[in-house]
Amino acid sequence: MLGGWHLIVYKEDAQAIVDRLISILGKNINIIDKNGNIIASGDKCRIGQIHEAGRIAAQQRQEVIVNKTNIGQYPGSKPGVNLPVYYKNEVICVVGITGSQGEVQPYGLIVRELVELMFQKLENNRFEYLKGRALRSFARELLKEHDAEGANSIISRANLMEFTFSMERTVIEIDVDKFSPQTNSQNDINEVMLQNIKQQIDDNLNPMLKSDEIAFNLYGGRFIVLKCSNSNMIEFSRSIMDMLKRKFDIQCHIGIGCSCKELNDYSRSYNLADKALEAGKKIDYMKRVYTYDDYKFHVLIKSSDKRYKESYLNGYKRIFECAENNENMLKTIKVYFENNMNLNDTAKVMYIHKNTVLYRLNRFKDIYGIDVFNVGECCKLYTAILLHYL
Repeated sequence: MLGGWHLIVYKEDAQAIVDRLISILGKNINIIDKNGNIIASGDKCRIGQIHEAGRIAAQQRQEVIVNKTNIGQYPGSKPGVNLPVYYKNEVICVVGITGSQGEVQPYGLIVRELVELMFQKLENNRFEYLKGRALRSFARELLKEHDAEGANSIISRANLMEFTFSMERTVIEIDVDKFSPQTNSQNDINEVMLQNIKQQIDDNLNPMLKSDEIAFNLYGGRFIVLKCSNSNMIEFSRSIMDMLKRKFDIQCHIGIGCSCKELNDYSRSYNLADKALEAGKKIDYMKRVYTYDDYKFHVLIKSSDKRYKESYLNGYKRIFECAENNENMLKTIKVYFENNMNLNDTAKVMYIHKNTVLYRLNRFKDIYGIDVFNVGECCKLYTAILLHYL
């Protein structure tokens, strides 16, 4: 865990606590720092003034009561009760309640306890926020390749963050379309609004995760989730799509990498998720969720040498010179091959009649002399289609 934690009393937090307590008690409340300076008060004129009773209460770690008899001993103080406020047995400030002793002393211990609880809650929230930022920073480093020295550093950070590599995770990459309809419609959108949208998406992603999983914004409209590998990745990805559509009215595409069993697997899983995502968007834009297992052939084709691509496609030059005119036929051939060259399944996937599929395949054969009913010929043409669109 992150250690060596000390609470810092911020003026804004102190004033928020004072305002809350005054609304409950109807009494003026002051919060005084350990040096005797009033840092928050229901009486704004007193902020910044010295409060001697508060200084002594902090120094001596005991309640100091100011009344008409002893008020001369405590410059800057008014009648009331002043109690030191503790965090982990350390005095962090003093809370003072203004009023006569008999009127306010009964509230003293209760008010102090409330102040301590409020500061503790604020500090816990701040700690969790900073811990979350540290965890996200660590997760970003996981996605990079590391030499031996870098790997040792990452493993040390993992121990500090209580991140265990024994838990298998899979990298999921989310690409938000156009980032946001709001931002897309305004060219002069400011960075504050962009950051706010990213934070809202991040805030909605994290409740969908288990304790051993992490989600964070990588850059722009790209988000990463490190998801436990024993989950249903497709189902989880679709739940992300549903959430983004329901809460933000935006669409996304998602790439899913391989399972990570050790440190170096994380960079590999991210790269595979990214490649599957990019290949899938080009070849099956409306599918929206792409696993590397399903698109490894597409990734291989996309990463092949440009010269070999051009050489291979040269044999199909006449077809792709008229790609727009041939779009329906080429799409039908692609779906036909991906469905084991089964006419019924192809028709079902494309929402067209079986005879329409047969007509398009026969027409293609008549025009270009390629028998797409032959497995070998269809496979070579399918490869050409991927090379052209990827």
